[in-house]
This record gives sequence, structure tokens and C-alpha cells, in this order.
Amino acid sequence: MINIHKAPIKLYDDIVHLLNEYMSSENFDKYARLKCRKSFIKSNEATYNVTHLRPGPVSVMLTDETAVTVPVFDAKSMILDLVTNPDTMNENNFAPG
Repeated sequence: MINIHKAPIKLYDDIVHLLNEYMSSENFDKYARLKCRKSFIKSNEATYNVTHLRPGPVSVMLTDETAVTVPVFDAKSMILDLVTNPDTMNENNFAPG
């Protein structure tokens, strides 16, 4: 399946590693169903309160005068999230000097 989608071959190793870690964890439930991508992302956004970092649609005019809509991230929100996060703004993360 990975080859069909032309994904990097290392993705196979990463998926195997992830599944092995999950199956050997205390939280493993063989009856639990894994979430699809959209559901997983929405769940994590809500859990970590980062829905404001989701990209929004913006219309852009191409050089051939065709209008397209592309996802654009709010740089201000991303920077504020970074500098107000105590995990990233930890003194251990700063370079000396």
C-alpha cells in the first residue's frame, strides 16, 4: 500500500515502529478502533486547545489569472502559541549567550 501511494519507504518502518509501541503499551486495547485522519486531528486539536492554529482558506490569483483557494496558516497565532508555551520557552531550549 505504501508503494501504491508512492510514500517514502521509511514510512513503512515508522508505521511498524509506531504500531509495535502502541501494542506493547499499557493502554493497548485490541478491541479499540483507530481513528481516521480527520477524526484523529480534530480530537488532538480539541485535547491540546490548538484549533486556532488550523489553516484557513484564502483565495489567490495565479499568474494566468485563475483564482484558486489555498490553505494559509495564521503566522501571528503560530508565533504567539510558540512564545507563550512554557514547554518551548524553557531556559534549557535557549542557546548560550
